[in-house]
Amino acid sequence: MQHPMQKKQMTAAQQVQLLHFTEIGLKWVAGQISFDDVMLRIGKPQYRSQQMDLSRYVYDYEDVMSLYFVYNKRGPVDETPHIDSFVLKVSNDVRTDMPYQSFEGLGLHRLVRGESIDGIRTERGEFFVPVGVADASRFYADNLFGFNYRFPMPPASTFDVYASLGYPGEWRAESAGTEELARVGKAVDLRKLGISRHYLTPNELDQRRLAKRQKYGAMELRSGMVCPETGMWECWTQAGVVGKEFVQAGNRFKQALHPNAPAVDARWMWSGDFAQQEQR
Repeated sequence: MQHPMQKKQMTAAQQVQLLHFTEIGLKWVAGQISFDDVMLRIGKPQYRSQQMDLSRYVYDYEDVMSLYFVYNKRGPVDETPHIDSFVLKVSNDVRTDMPYQSFEGLGLHRLVRGESIDGIRTERGEFFVPVGVADASRFYADNLFGFNYRFPMPPASTFDVYASLGYPGEWRAESAGTEELARVGKAVDLRKLGISRHYLTPNELDQRRLAKRQKYGAMELRSGMVCPETGMWECWTQAGVVGKEFVQAGNRFKQALHPNAPAVDARWMWSGDFAQQEQR
């Protein structure tokens, strides 16, 4: 007869450390810090593992949790490696007592299906997912829950950042609401969290560029007016496009310059985000 595994309680100091590791992983995936910065904060990884196109830098912390900083060897545009995800797994014999609300102070935004992401795309995901119930293969237990978030990124970002927290939980026998989340009685023993990049497709990037071009085109932006957004802008005169220039938000648009001719006022049209222009 097998007895249930006796779990040891994660200490308060280890809970603080888990949140600290999560914040570092979030900043790394979001591009706010480099992996060199990661190593300055938590040291060098214990080892590196390779699997297909993924390369993982692994940290084991006090036999309590493991951290994975994951690169994809094949980039979304070219073949250069890029950041893929950060994963934190809690040891099977450790109980965390860290409800999902503990992580919302890191700036994570609960997913709301149908909510606008950037004024163009809408959110398709759900905050709460009953992973076990939805799993037709029955691989997961019925009481496995997922809580999903998005980390707000700058308007010019070429990728979104999502976080998912996995918990075993309890279903309430009765609840006042009809929504599935209202039936969750308890979900405090975090088992795994993942933070990942989702790169925009070329079509999504073009849709965003065209929407901004239409928006700023309607503003009739001309020489001497204030630039509303940092990026690449086209300079137009009666002769057509005479150049393209990087302009920072808050600066004033310049006049058009022609060789051996006086400067003239010009109309300025949005061309694209600087990062997107570099990839073209």
